[in-house]
Amino acid sequence: MLSAGTRLGPYEILAPLGVGGMGEVYRARDSRLDRDVAVKVLPDRLSQDPSALARFEREAKAVAALSHPNILAIHDFGHDCGISFAAMELLDGETLRERLNVGSLSPRKAIDYALQIARGLGAAHEKGIVHRDLKPENLFVTKDGRVKILDFGLAKLFPPVSGTESGTASPTQTAGTEPGVVMGTVGYMSPEQVRGQPSDQRTDIFSFGAILYEMLTGQRAFRGGSAVETMNAILKDEPPDAGMLHPEVTQSLDRIVRRCLEKSPAERFESARDLAFALSEVASASPTFETARRRPAGRRSRLVRLAAIGSAVLVLLAVLFAANAGGVRERLFGRAAQPGRIQSLAVLPLTSFSADPEQEFFADSMTDAIITDLARIGALRVVSRTSVMRYKRTQKSIQEIAKELDVDAVVEGSVERAGNQVRITAQLIRAATDQHLWAENYERELKDVLVLQDQVARSIAREIRVKLTPADQARLQSPKTVDPTSYELYLKGRYFWGKRTPESIQKAIELFEQAIAADPTNALPYSGLADSYMSSGFAFDFGSLPPKEAIPKAKAAAAKAIEIDDSLAEVHNTLAFAKLNYDWDFSGSEREFKRALELNPGYANAHHWYAHYLIAVGRPDESLAESKRALELDPVSPVMGVHLGWLYYYLRQYDRAIDQLNKTLELDPNYGLAHWYIGFAREQQGRYSEAVDAIQRAENLLKGNLVVEADRAHALALSGRRAETEEALRNLLAKSPVRYVNPVEIALIHIALGHNEEAFRWLDRGYEERSDLLVYLKVDPRFDPIRSDTRFAALVRRIGLPQ
Repeated sequence: MLSAGTRLGPYEILAPLGVGGMGEVYRARDSRLDRDVAVKVLPDRLSQDPSALARFEREAKAVAALSHPNILAIHDFGHDCGISFAAMELLDGETLRERLNVGSLSPRKAIDYALQIARGLGAAHEKGIVHRDLKPENLFVTKDGRVKILDFGLAKLFPPVSGTESGTASPTQTAGTEPGVVMGTVGYMSPEQVRGQPSDQRTDIFSFGAILYEMLTGQRAFRGGSAVETMNAILKDEPPDAGMLHPEVTQSLDRIVRRCLEKSPAERFESARDLAFALSEVASASPTFETARRRPAGRRSRLVRLAAIGSAVLVLLAVLFAANAGGVRERLFGRAAQPGRIQSLAVLPLTSFSADPEQEFFADSMTDAIITDLARIGALRVVSRTSVMRYKRTQKSIQEIAKELDVDAVVEGSVERAGNQVRITAQLIRAATDQHLWAENYERELKDVLVLQDQVARSIAREIRVKLTPADQARLQSPKTVDPTSYELYLKGRYFWGKRTPESIQKAIELFEQAIAADPTNALPYSGLADSYMSSGFAFDFGSLPPKEAIPKAKAAAAKAIEIDDSLAEVHNTLAFAKLNYDWDFSGSEREFKRALELNPGYANAHHWYAHYLIAVGRPDESLAESKRALELDPVSPVMGVHLGWLYYYLRQYDRAIDQLNKTLELDPNYGLAHWYIGFAREQQGRYSEAVDAIQRAENLLKGNLVVEADRAHALALSGRRAETEEALRNLLAKSPVRYVNPVEIALIHIALGHNEEAFRWLDRGYEERSDLLVYLKVDPRFDPIRSDTRFAALVRRIGLPQ
């Protein structure tokens, strides 16, 4: 911050007025002309940023070129003492947003303001300048009734309107190419802006139409429960006729509004001058408007006067809005009462704007990728994918979602795929106030999509003032380009892997193999292949393949991925799990888990699987801490909720296990794993009938899972229902030639029947087949009946579990 008395060229700083994302504003004295002005400078954090300096200078030059009574005047621009600054006129009045907060305007007043805005836009467009961020926050009404257009920070230079056909303007440069750009409220964006298509002066005319509609009706033309819903409304919906909401709105005035809000630019007014002419025609036909024009310019209604009373800092407000940069006012006046620094956030499922419904997987994958990048920032808690996907197409408000996920902020947006072009729109919203803090558009070719994802993460980190450590910087280093065909196949594979059924896993394996064939140098499909084979060979997932068949394939794929790219936390996590469950390499497993968490501290599944390791090797306190951290990162994930209940079961805290599992069932009553593990806990409480019922419910929900089928047989044996147990056992063995049946599950049934010799025979077979269930020998209470047998201790030693 500059101190009073500091001089920037001929301007003496008098006092700070405020600070926003792209500028600091001061009241200053112009020593040459002996007048007060507003001086805007770049903050220290952006003063060395070439793109920010270019944007700052571009805004000053754009506005300085526009000498018009309805456009904020820039007096000067310069550099002094290493500081870039702009001096501008000091205004006295209120923003149109403040005026509209009181209520709608009368038609005559709305036409008066609209004419002034249209004339200012016309002057800008004739100079080849399109505003691109027109909204009530960027329109200022002075005390004498003059409307000023503010903040040309997102303005784009085009060939002047007088010298070009509207359809031939050069393509727009999206705001997303300029880090730190604040887009403001999406409700005033044109359909072409939402889609990321080229735009011209007719973009401003659409925004103007939305503003005129709001001035006439007191309601926004397009507004949904979230920014994404609002963008959808802009693309698809038509607002109610203004005349239906305000009876004094004439049909001719309503037709002007409608024409401005046409979805196709070709159907709108060709120019702001044409628009101003149409408004003049309506005004001249209105006696009330003519009467109003003869009144003193500064007169207002009593309601507006009352709204202005008490605003002793109107000059300050004017300056702040003159330097708004798309959102300074909201920040300045909300900052003190708002929560502190953002330390946690959730990325809600991106909405797909692609015409092809099959591209839904692409939007989900982009959501997952952005979450993964943000989770790499150590100082930030980012809610995992599993939890946020529950809010896809939700009707809940941002504040409700944030409360359920316990986060400070929410990121939402959209993704659109057109051929090999990808466009992401993202917005950051402070949860407590539903305040839009930042928004940007990003567009790249599919081959550069990894760089695009990295850009989004870095922009969000910069906006919320998260200090990136050198380790964070390394984790967020821009990745290489990818082969588009390979990457799309990889995304489809991840989509099917996420469904977690034996059939979808097999489909995912096929897609990952196709992705590898398309580009053998891409590490990502190898990581997907490793996860797919791990799921197939893990008893608590599907256990559909023998571990000796599935896990070596998972390890080979993981090793290849690491060879190509050692920075993928997911691969190290998968390799760690394989070393735990198959190799029984406990020190190697922990080393890989720690590497995964070093690469991505916010990776919930790494904390989850590391907790498996810690309970298996006898470190229960650490395991509980990791389990709680996983749930904190994935708070409404049934997987993480069930995992904590599973851990309480192994800690022999059966009541706590059941309480935790019931919490998961409150979120999803049909989540089979929760019923399954409730059955485990009921067994140990001696409530065998309830145990059988719970596991039967799980079996009904997890159709075809032979592991849960075997556990039901175990519960039947404990309850004394031997005939049913024997029948279940025969059914399992009959299926074993065509379906993998885990030998340790058969051993557990024999333990419950008291057949210890048979139990050890099957345990030995499980040892030979490298059953993943054996790593829990020391903690699983189902092994208690044979724990004192010397053969049990020998088996523990053979596996190598720490004593």
